[in-house]
Amino acid sequence: MVRLLGTERRRAGLVAALAAALMLATAAVAQGSCTIGGPATDQAEAAGIAQTTQSIGATVGDLNRDGRPDFLLNRAFSDTAREYLNQGGSFAEANAGTFVRNDKHGCAIADVNGDGLPDIYCTVGASHGVDIKSNELWIQQPDGSFKDEAAAWGVDDPVGRSRGAVFFDANNDGWPDLFVANFYPRPDGLPTPNRFYLNDGGTGFRSAPEFGLNEQVGGLALSPGCQVAGDYDGDGYQDLLVCGKDGVHLYHNDAGTGFTDVTDVMGLQGTWVGAAMVDFNRDGKLDLLLIKHDQFQLRLQGVNGRFREVSLKHALDGGRALATGDVNGDGLPDLYVVQGAQGGGGTPNPPDIMYLNVDGTDVAPVPIPETDQGNGASVSAIDYNGDGTADFLVTNGARKLDGPVQLISFPPPG
Repeated sequence: MVRLLGTERRRAGLVAALAAALMLATAAVAQGSCTIGGPATDQAEAAGIAQTTQSIGATVGDLNRDGRPDFLLNRAFSDTAREYLNQGGSFAEANAGTFVRNDKHGCAIADVNGDGLPDIYCTVGASHGVDIKSNELWIQQPDGSFKDEAAAWGVDDPVGRSRGAVFFDANNDGWPDLFVANFYPRPDGLPTPNRFYLNDGGTGFRSAPEFGLNEQVGGLALSPGCQVAGDYDGDGYQDLLVCGKDGVHLYHNDAGTGFTDVTDVMGLQGTWVGAAMVDFNRDGKLDLLLIKHDQFQLRLQGVNGRFREVSLKHALDGGRALATGDVNGDGLPDLYVVQGAQGGGGTPNPPDIMYLNVDGTDVAPVPIPETDQGNGASVSAIDYNGDGTADFLVTNGARKLDGPVQLISFPPPG
């Protein structure tokens, strides 16, 4: 009997100790000490992509169809863009020198001609609105090389001060259509509205102003801004969120026949430099994450389908871009915020912030490797090592400043 009582006491003590340890671990995560699997590290050098350069962004996609995410690093006007193919946790450059040096801004990836090979569209500015130029549509060839066929496909937009682009199937015909955001005005007075192009069965694109998206709302001077497609109301058609120069705009897809600007009806306002549509609280409905210089906001979709209420907001020092991904395997989207100084050269680069999603209702910051070199430009989610958790590809070369390319990696949950 005495031995049994001692055993029970030891078991009770062990259970209490485990419970206390679990409470401490949970509190540590909530306070931002680490993720479940451990602290984040910068794996850019180990992955073969470390460099210090000017940059605007990195566009992620499986370019060679091997099931691993590759990316195109846009080095803006400083040098040619670089294509990196994923070798299984590290990267090797391909097609060096192909993606010409010019006033390149945001890019997007899709198979536009249905040959099974992803293609790349890149927007090109007009050198402060004084040049006649061409956007680029890089059609992938059977040998993995790329050829620019923008003019032949009708998407060159020669006078647009182009900033960002997104492919999405607007009319549910199975072909990726194209939206391009353009900054304005041009000093010479030529029109530079946003552009929407319908894919004509994989043979070309046609300008489709009748869809209601060719409005002069911008594009932002800060690239790439936001052009986000997502079916926020669950009707089976992709809607569109645009960070415009004159404010954010939410366009409802009218069953594939056109778009209606529902910004005011949905309770949105203000000028934002970045955004995401994601189911933040796992209720089956898309919510909005919005970012600008001094804050980010979470707006959970209400029972009436609108986004009027600010569910969560946090102050920032230089909000520039955001990306979401699950870094700790709990099924909830976490949030990476890039910060960048708004002024010119020499201004310090504010630290980025990684926020863990706490039960879909709050966020908690966790430490990440930081740099004060350059100026924060962009972030893209990428599970580069295939471990099932999101990593983030970060560029720090905005405002004509050289900054490091980072690959912020999170270990899988232990």
